Amino acid sequence: MRKEIIYFNEPGPQNTDAVIEAVRKRLEGSRIRYVVVASESGVTALKVAKALKDLNVKVVCVSGYAGIRRVEGRPWPDIRDKVREELENLGVKNIRGNTLDIQEQCDRLSVFRRCLSFEYNA
Repeated sequence: MRKEIIYFNEPGPQNTDAVIEAVRKRLEGSRIRYVVVASESGVTALKVAKALKDLNVKVVCVSGYAGIRRVEGRPWPDIRDKVREELENLGVKNIRGNTLDIQEQCDRLSVFRRCLSFEYNA
């Protein structure tokens, strides 16, 4: 297997397509089954989910939490109804910052650790 590192001159949405293509290449032929995407508005997670829908992976969207929205003066919820509905239709699970109780966070973290461990120990 060949692994590649991609560097960008600047952060931003102009890099999203290149990142999605790199993720897609990495997933093909691997046993990776989860892709976690940080996406405050859900738009990036939606783009990732659409691009990977023909692969056997589950996409998890981690969005912002209500507290930061209040501090920044931005509206809540951060993922609007139309985008949320599209994410749900594609089977994308959304984790909102601190809205999960501690046990649920631990359970989800345990699943991710097992997946990562399985991938890197195989």
